[in-house]
Amino acid sequence: MAVNSISFLIFFLVVFFIYYFPLKEKRKEQNILLLLASYTFYGIANWKMIPLLLLATGTFYGLGILIRKSNQITPKKASLLTTLGVCLGVGLLLYFKYLNFFITSFSDLFSSIGLTTNWSTFNIIMPLGISFFTFKLISYVIEVHRQHIEPTTDVVT
Repeated sequence: MAVNSISFLIFFLVVFFIYYFPLKEKRKEQNILLLLASYTFYGIANWKMIPLLLLATGTFYGLGILIRKSNQITPKKASLLTTLGVCLGVGLLLYFKYLNFFITSFSDLFSSIGLTTNWSTFNIIMPLGISFFTFKLISYVIEVHRQHIEPTTDVVT
């Protein structure tokens, strides 16, 4: 569903009217609606990537809480957890966005100097918005580590 399509406009208007009118003063219900609408919209683009999104957000949610607790007790552990979060995020990007690029580039490089390779690329479907949500997750764990923000303790918010 493209954001400039009629189906998106209808989807958006339905979510907006439910959000604004029946749930006007109900913050938690509004957040639940937005969460469900976001996952629905993402699922319409490629439903097979919803488990990845759930796993990534759940992992970084847990990391945020662990980093905050560790900051107060053992700052080195908090740094290690933050590094783990950054590495996981970069790993997501490297796998989904850049793995085939590197395989092709190195294969071309080796063939240009006379070496033959039998490397083949993988049939990887890049998740919608992988860079955006990965950098948001990385910045979240860094900001929690630096104590610029408090980690969320409510899954819905």
